[in-house]
Parts: sequence; structure tokens; C-alpha cells
Amino acid sequence: MKALIDTILNPLLFWLNNLRDYLTNADVLPSYQLNFSRVFAPITALSPAWAMFVSNVMVMIFIYAVLFIVHNGKDSFAKFVQSIKFW
Repeated sequence: MKALIDTILNPLLFWLNNLRDYLTNADVLPSYQLNFSRVFAPITALSPAWAMFVSNVMVMIFIYAVLFIVHNGKDSFAKFVQSIKFW
């Protein structure tokens, strides 16, 4: 029976051990900077007014997303508190 279980679980254990070894040996550069110039290059090709408009829209979308997440979290917390009060 032990041989059967080992046969089934050995690939998973091998993968998990390799993942652990990879993560323990991972190196991160201390001064790595994100380069967004390639992502936002089309925006810089626009006129300054259009570039400002696009950047303002992107900022508004980000703020809306953060507020949406906070609002939903608040509602979830309120439902959680109500369920505890019920007990």
C-alpha cells in the first residue's frame, strides 16, 4: 500500500521540493526599476492635451477601482459583523 501511495504522490512531492528549492535560491536585484516607457509610449506620441486627458482618465479609473474595493470590503465586513451578532 505504501508503494502505491508513494507512486501517486511522488510527482507532487517532487514538484513541491523543486518549487521550494527554486524559491529559496531566488535572487532579486536590489535596485530593479520598473520601466513603463514601453507601455505608455503611444500616449507620449499624442499631443500634450490628449496625453493629459488619457492620464487623467487612467488616474480616475484607478481611484474608482480603489474606492470600489474599499466599499465592497466595508459591506463584506458589515455582513460579517451581522452574522456574528446573529449567533
